[in-house]
Amino acid sequence: MPKSDSSAGVFFIFGIITSIILCFSAALPAQNGFSPSGAPFIRNYPPDEYGAHNQNWAIAQDRRGVMYFGNSRGLLEYDGASWRLIQPEHVRIIRSMAASADGRIFGGGYGEIGYLAPDSSRQLQFVSLLPHLDEAYRDFTDVWQTLATSEGIFFVTTRYIFRWDGEKMRAWPAKTAFHFGFAVHDQFYIQQSETGLMQIVSDSLRLAPLGEQWREERISAMLPFSSTRAISAYWSPPVKTGCFSTMTFPSNALRPGPTSC
Repeated sequence: MPKSDSSAGVFFIFGIITSIILCFSAALPAQNGFSPSGAPFIRNYPPDEYGAHNQNWAIAQDRRGVMYFGNSRGLLEYDGASWRLIQPEHVRIIRSMAASADGRIFGGGYGEIGYLAPDSSRQLQFVSLLPHLDEAYRDFTDVWQTLATSEGIFFVTTRYIFRWDGEKMRAWPAKTAFHFGFAVHDQFYIQQSETGLMQIVSDSLRLAPLGEQWREERISAMLPFSSTRAISAYWSPPVKTGCFSTMTFPSNALRPGPTSC
């Protein structure tokens, strides 16, 4: 009998310990932001909750952690608790956005470029930069990219590149048509149709060293992954087979590396 009581006590204690471990393990996923299945918790926000269009084109975050979304009805602000729609005076759709080094949010839409700044009530409003742009260059349509570098904020359209340095606006027209622009290692690059990969050096838009080798391909992404290298994603029209290649950035040439398609 004593042996039987001892065994029962051991099993009782073992059962309590096991229950505690299971309860503790069940609580861990919630604390780490993961569900019991291992997938991260996802919170979806429908349009009727954030109060705007169901198309969102761009995203940016300021130094406070506040999120901004380029939407087909304007620019959405989300502070983690509430949504606010900021509507520029002359445009609805905001296609692209970027945060500058000082945390200011810039954006571009159909025929519009500008930034967010507080009004007299300390609420952010969209301030147009069109008054700083020569009227000869105001016939642009969508601003598909907004990119931040130490030289300024670049706004990319198919016809023009605009750069705002905080005081004045500079424009570069395309000889054919501009495709994607990229900010890599604090240098602005852009692909021009039938020309190749271009870069802006000393306020001059010129062919990047060895940039002509990208004349036929269509680069869709350039992402830095070391101080002198980047990875590019591209495809060759008319066949839309995606390829990846590394690029090195010595002082005198932009050289492609191994390719994987």
